[in-house]
Amino acid sequence: MRVFLCHSSGDKPPVRDLCRKLAADGFDPWLDEQQLLPGQDWSNEIVNAIHQAHAVVICLSRASVSKEGYLQREVKYALDAVEEKPEGTIFLIPVKLEECDIPQRLSRWQWTSLFEPDGYQRLVTALRRRAEGLWGGTAVRNPPRRLRSEKAAITTNQAKVMMIKNNY
Repeated sequence: MRVFLCHSSGDKPPVRDLCRKLAADGFDPWLDEQQLLPGQDWSNEIVNAIHQAHAVVICLSRASVSKEGYLQREVKYALDAVEEKPEGTIFLIPVKLEECDIPQRLSRWQWTSLFEPDGYQRLVTALRRRAEGLWGGTAVRNPPRRLRSEKAAITTNQAKVMMIKNNY
């Protein structure tokens, strides 16, 4: 499940930690420094990533809630994207990295605090609930494994022929 991590550049260390934890739990987090390639138009890529995300986690700190700049634009893009979702859909999730106020424009969404003992688990629960709405419960990026008793989509020989044909 694609999860866009909206954050201030000043909050990179805790957001990197969050990214690692989400990836370890099977999610596909989108973090600018990992996804953007040299030469890409980062503004367009961020807008596309927000609109292609299954959920947007907005990481908040005392510094970020009062900071002017691109973070505020990312929040606006996320607010635009949430308007395209059915009512009641978990899509935008405010996350406090430290004790701070929730900005007024995000106050209608329930938040969680990563500095609280159950904060991260509450985030994971919300993301899994979102996945249930999308795919009936498969939150992780890895599809369910095929049982040996199930017939494979193609045979081993068919796979070999395809590989030879395509110069692999």
